[in-house]
Amino acid sequence: MPERPKPPWRTITLPGRARIEIPARPMRIVAANSGAADILSALIGVERFAAVPAQVDQYAAAQEFWKLHPEIPRFEHYRAEVLLGLRPDLVVTSAFQDPNTTALLKHQNIPVLSFENFETFDGIRAAIEKIGEAVGEEARARETRADFDARLKRVAARLEGKKPLRVLYYSNYGSGFTIGAGGSQDEILRRAGGQNAAAKLGLKGPSPITFEQILRLDPDAIVVCGLEGRDSAQAKLIANEPALSSLRAIKSGRIAAVPGSLFDALSPQVVDAVEILARQLYPEVFLESRSFGGSGEK
Repeated sequence: MPERPKPPWRTITLPGRARIEIPARPMRIVAANSGAADILSALIGVERFAAVPAQVDQYAAAQEFWKLHPEIPRFEHYRAEVLLGLRPDLVVTSAFQDPNTTALLKHQNIPVLSFENFETFDGIRAAIEKIGEAVGEEARARETRADFDARLKRVAARLEGKKPLRVLYYSNYGSGFTIGAGGSQDEILRRAGGQNAAAKLGLKGPSPITFEQILRLDPDAIVVCGLEGRDSAQAKLIANEPALSSLRAIKSGRIAAVPGSLFDALSPQVVDAVEILARQLYPEVFLESRSFGGSGEK
C-alpha cells in the first residue's frame, strides 16, 4: 500500500479564507516587512530568524530589539531570488508587497502568510494571533495581544471624562499632508483622546491638505512626526509658519511629536504612539506617571 501523506504541522486560515499548510515547525523564518518583523520579535527566539528587511534598522518600531541583534541577516529587496537563497521554511508578508515574488515562493512550496488587512488595530490583533499560530507560539501571542489591549485600556481609563481635543496630524516635505478617517494612524489619534479634525473634512487615510483648510479647522492641537519633541523639524515648520500663526494650537503651544516609526507601526508597538501622544495632549492627567512602561506603569 502506498504510504499516506504526512499531515501538515499547522493549517492556517487567513482572513479571506486562504488556507496555508505548514509542514513542520518553522525554524528559518523570513519577515518581509517591518510590521511582520516587529510582531515576530515579540514571539520567537532570535535563532529562528532567517532574515529581516534592512528597513528594520530605520523604520521598524522595535528599534531597541533590532539594535541589539545585528547578527540577524538583513536583505534589501523582496525578490524571489533573494528570499529563496535564504532557505526559509516560512515567509510572513503583506498583500502590498510584490505579488509575483509571493507567487514564486509558493510555487517552490514555501509557506507564505500574506495578510490583506494589516492597517488597523484589529488587523494588528489578527496578525499577532495568526503569526503566533503559524510559528507555534500561541501562548506568547495571547500574552502579546493581552498586553496590547491592557495598555489601551489604561490610557482610556486615564482619559475618562476628559473633553476630547480636536487634533490634526500634519506633515510637509514639499507639500502638506494629513491623516483622515480610517487606518491605524487615525485610531492612534482617537485612542490618545483626540477627535481627528481632518475626518470632519471627509478625508480618508493620507490626504493632501492646504493652509486654508487648516485655518478653517483651527484645531486645538497639531500632531507631527519627530524624535525631538517640539524641537523636531516638522514642529518648527508649523510653529514658525506665519500663515498659521493665528491657529489656537500655535498660540497655546499644543504641538505634539510622535516618532514616525511608532506612528507608522503595524505591530504591537503602535500602543507606544498612543501613550506618547496622550501624555502630550493631556499632560495634567499623566503628571504623576511619566511612563507607562509596556506591560505595567512605572
